[in-house]
Amino acid sequence: MRGEAIGIEIGPLSMRGVRLAPAAHEPVVAAEEIALRRLDETTLIEGFVRLREVIDAGDLPTRIAYFAPGNVLQTADITGADTDELRRLRSRHDERNDVARTSLVDNDAHRWLVATTWNEAVVDRLRHAATEAGFADVEVEPAPVALARTLSSTTLVVHRTVDAGAAWSMLSRDGLPLAASTLRVDATPPPALHVDTPLTTIVPVDPLTPTERVSETVHSVVADTLSGARREDDIAAAVEDEATDGLHLAPSVVGKPLPPHPEHDPRAPVRIAVAAGAAIGAAGLGTRVRKLDAVTTPASSGRIDRRPYAVAPADPVVDAPQTPMTSPRRSSRVLAKLRSRRIPSGR
Repeated sequence: MRGEAIGIEIGPLSMRGVRLAPAAHEPVVAAEEIALRRLDETTLIEGFVRLREVIDAGDLPTRIAYFAPGNVLQTADITGADTDELRRLRSRHDERNDVARTSLVDNDAHRWLVATTWNEAVVDRLRHAATEAGFADVEVEPAPVALARTLSSTTLVVHRTVDAGAAWSMLSRDGLPLAASTLRVDATPPPALHVDTPLTTIVPVDPLTPTERVSETVHSVVADTLSGARREDDIAAAVEDEATDGLHLAPSVVGKPLPPHPEHDPRAPVRIAVAAGAAIGAAGLGTRVRKLDAVTTPASSGRIDRRPYAVAPADPVVDAPQTPMTSPRRSSRVLAKLRSRRIPSGR
C-alpha cells in the first residue's frame, strides 16, 4: 500500500516499532514493544527479528529513532547561505562541538542546519543489526526529529522518558527541533511524554553554542514549564476543549490524532509517538520539513584518529638519460652500405 513504512524507537532497554498505513482507519496498523537487556549486536538482531515478525514489516522502508544519554541536537537558520558559508559552518561545528552528523532540511521558506552530537559507532551498529534482521532501506535519525513530525506547528516544550533512567527534552517550532538534550537522571516512570507551550519566549540558540550551554538552555526552559505540563493521555481530551483555542498538542499522523489507547496497550500514543514520527519520515508523508542531505564526520565513528601531519620535502626528480635518436640520413647510409656487401645469388 502506498505510504506504508516502518518506524522504530530505540532506548537502552527497549525497542518500540510500528507499521504505518495512512489510508487505514487507524494510521498505525501494527505496534509492538520488545524488551532489551543491552545494545550489543546479538541482542539487537534478536529483538529486530522478533519485532519484524510481529508487525509484519516485509520490505517496507524503515526509519530508526535514537537519542542516547549524552546526545545533543541544535539547529541553525542558514536560509540564503551559499555553499562556502555552509561548508565553513559545518567545519566549525565539528571543531567546537565534536558534531557527528549535520543535516540540511527545508521548512517552508527556511533552510536549517541540524547538528547532532552522538556516537556514530552505535548508530552504525543499529543500522547493521536492523538490516541483518531483514528490515529494508534502514536509516537512523535523532529521536527529537522523529517526534517533532507528530506535533503541532506551534512552539512547544517536550519531555520524553524512554526507559528507566533515560530521557530527553526538546524545544520545537514549526515541526522542527530547535534544540534537544538528554537527561542523566529522570524519576518519571517510563514511557512518558509531556507536551506543553513554553512559559517564556524561546529564541533559537546561536549555531556555534557549545553543547553544554545548549543542554543548560533546554533544561532551564523545560524546568520552568514542566510543573504545568500535561501528560499525553490528558492531551487528547484537551484538544476537544474549546479553552485550548484550537491549539492541537496531541501527537498525530498526517492530520489524524493517534487514538487514545490505554497506556498499557502497545498502541498507546505515549508509547508509539516517536516511532510513528520515524515512520512518517520513512514514508515521506505529511510534513513541511524535507531533509536534503546528511553529512557524517568520519572521525566521529571512532575509526579515524586525528593526528598531526609532518610536511617533508619531496625527493628531487632525476631525469632519466635520453638515448640520442638516429637521424634518417645516417640510417639510409648504413642500409646502403649493407646492401653493397650483400653476396649476389648464384655465385
